[in-house]
Amino acid sequence: MKNSLTFSSVILLFFAAGCSDNPEEDMQALGEEYGIDLSTGSQQQTGIGDTDEIDRDQAEMLFQYISSSLEEDSPYEGDVPIESELTEPAEPYNAGGTHLAQNADYAEEDDEFAAFSRNVSFDYQLQEDTETITPDTIYIEDMEAELSGTLPGASWDDHFVSADFDADTGEFIFFTEGVWNIHFEYEGEEMYAAIPDTWFVHFDPDEILDSLPDLL
Repeated sequence: MKNSLTFSSVILLFFAAGCSDNPEEDMQALGEEYGIDLSTGSQQQTGIGDTDEIDRDQAEMLFQYISSSLEEDSPYEGDVPIESELTEPAEPYNAGGTHLAQNADYAEEDDEFAAFSRNVSFDYQLQEDTETITPDTIYIEDMEAELSGTLPGASWDDHFVSADFDADTGEFIFFTEGVWNIHFEYEGEEMYAAIPDTWFVHFDPDEILDSLPDLL
């Protein structure tokens, strides 16, 4: 009888310990480690569509990525130029199209996040006989910041995008300000967060010239 009671007590303690696990608190504590304040489905409804179901390791990778984005240094010492000189007309045109400026991929090959990158798509027109792209020879419009690849549990909502020209390097620097919308399911709990952020994409405009060898 004594052994039976002892065994029953162990079983009761085991189930009590299991019932004390709280996925919501676990995930909120993990988010706090990376400066991310998460809410649950009962506290916030966003109207976001499909919900990704992710595990704890995937959630931590997501938080690591967003945290690293928040900590990225600005290429500017002062204020970021919002009004872009690259959107001034450069006529007449003889070539144009849509292009994509991409940053480096985040994770290692074969990782679920490996194909993920932050991008800026834009339409452009080039002045006739352009050999070197500068603010005087290109016109850029319809800039949109977007994500490509797989970043389970998050999306990017840009508020605005601008482009600047670095005369020292000859690069474009695209700047976007917006919000990371986090929305995923973890062990049956829906988690949400909206995190303001800014990020930059550097772009070599020679990529445009290289893609149009027969037109220029």
